[in-house]
Amino acid sequence: MDGKQRALNRQVESAYICEVGGIPRLTPDEVVVYARQFLECKIELKKLVDQYPGLILHELLKLNEKKYDLRISNYLELADTQEDNDIRKVMDSVLDQVKDLDLKNPKDAKEFFAIFQILNTRELFTNECLENLKDDDVRRLFISDSAWETLSAKLDNLLKLKQEAANILVERNLRLVISIAKKYHHSGLSFSDLIQEGNIGLMKGVENYDYRLGHKLSTYVTYWIKQAITRSITNHSRVVRISANTLKQIRDIKAAEQRLLQENGETPTPEEIAQDLKLPEARVRALIKMSQQPISLQADQEEDKQIAETIPDESSPQPLQVADEASLKSSINKVLDELTPRERYIIIKRFGLDGEDTETLQNIADSLGLSQERVRQIEAAAIKKLRKPENKEIFDGYY
Repeated sequence: MDGKQRALNRQVESAYICEVGGIPRLTPDEVVVYARQFLECKIELKKLVDQYPGLILHELLKLNEKKYDLRISNYLELADTQEDNDIRKVMDSVLDQVKDLDLKNPKDAKEFFAIFQILNTRELFTNECLENLKDDDVRRLFISDSAWETLSAKLDNLLKLKQEAANILVERNLRLVISIAKKYHHSGLSFSDLIQEGNIGLMKGVENYDYRLGHKLSTYVTYWIKQAITRSITNHSRVVRISANTLKQIRDIKAAEQRLLQENGETPTPEEIAQDLKLPEARVRALIKMSQQPISLQADQEEDKQIAETIPDESSPQPLQVADEASLKSSINKVLDELTPRERYIIIKRFGLDGEDTETLQNIADSLGLSQERVRQIEAAAIKKLRKPENKEIFDGYY
């Protein structure tokens, strides 16, 4: 890449960072509102699909045809395992048991669900079922044209509300992706690629977030963002050859990470994962490091990257700091909007939030024509307003 292209890329990155930095963050209450909207739409869409056993069976048969060409665990799961081979065996058993059922018969439909309940459908499975309804020839196998007129309006509304909530939850957390991505700026991938992968992780995190568990969204999606970025770094590097047993243990660790994250709302420690899987902690730490290692053990020495290049770089050059600064200003202004004009003026001058030096109480008092004691009282009242717990969460990630 020549100098002109690098300069152009930096300009594009700077423009994106500045744009994202100006997007206001969600308050905790707003997170709950949109997370609830997203989750309720997901639940309603699944209920809609569950009304049509024939539609579910149609998708099962499609998956069965491609079961060795895709990760079946992305579509279906079992309560005690996420291993593809185990899921395939159960799916084969289910299909064998339901092959003679007439799903238009209420009794047979009930029996179908009794058999099928051993498999838990994931959101991707529901989405594929809904995608099938776009094909009128397929849709008419399960839903008549007259019934579809009413159902399609409900479906369109649910999909619109779900996408609306997802867009807001993702957009308002793009700054978090930049903050995390800049720590991997010297990993070998361009900053734009790191952001793109991090955004994909953010979207997955939003899709899996359940506000009812009481976890903070920013803490929860951080895991998904980091996972997406580190996986991309690994995928763009040479593969380390490891045994099948080791690969299985790495998959078990990833599954345990996601399950414990869902339960506790934060990334589990190696010690917690080791306890959950009943493995030695040292083994878990080694496997985690191996899974994140993008350097081939068999690479030529002269071609080998330095290990330091794959470690998050805590010191990040301009213009990557622009996003934090712009977003921090936006967050500060959002909080200060809760104050009266006089309170806002005093806090800004007292703490130098306008970029100028901090002012003494006496100087502020003189500028307002008030006593120093009165300014102190107003300052104390303003600080009390600003110390609300929900305001603290607005500044998560800045310190």
